[in-house]
Amino acid sequence: MAGMALVSALAAGGGLFSRHQAQLAGPVILVAGTETMEDALLDAPWLGPENGGPVVWALTKADCADCGALPPTEVAALAEEEIDVRVVAVAARDGAGANALDSAASLAHARDWNTLRDWSKHAPLELTTTDSAAREGYAEWGRASYDRVAAVLRENGVEPKLPILIWRRGPEWRVVTNGNRTSLDQVRRDLALES
Repeated sequence: MAGMALVSALAAGGGLFSRHQAQLAGPVILVAGTETMEDALLDAPWLGPENGGPVVWALTKADCADCGALPPTEVAALAEEEIDVRVVAVAARDGAGANALDSAASLAHARDWNTLRDWSKHAPLELTTTDSAAREGYAEWGRASYDRVAAVLRENGVEPKLPILIWRRGPEWRVVTNGNRTSLDQVRRDLALES
């Protein structure tokens, strides 16, 4: 009996290890909560070119100085490749600097692709509203969207680290967290296989 429990524990641990290895190697296919994921993304304050290409969602930190290995300029470049990239800027609830809060709020308020391009080159953005309650509300919209997406990722055993790239290949939802330039290449290859 104890031997059976040990084998079961090792199999479960091996499954988690395999999932972790898959995350390191490339996109993870989501198996649970995909309808919730789609609703969360469609309800998010996203900006995109709406160019009719395959859709890639990019959730990124609103403080461009903290964008790390995947700056918005790199993500926005996907639009030039006929990929309908939809960006959601997320300002942290705790410890977010004024620039991050203002950028997230301005992007959510403007909902304009050109505003995103300006932000990615010249952060922080000029304020689109001077009402502090409105700015906080717009920033919270992005945070709440991130929370909904993060819950689905955790349900699938994926740690939700920004930047996050999400796309569909056929009926499958795929995700890369803690994205970088290599992640964009994975998206490009994956979508090329789709066409």
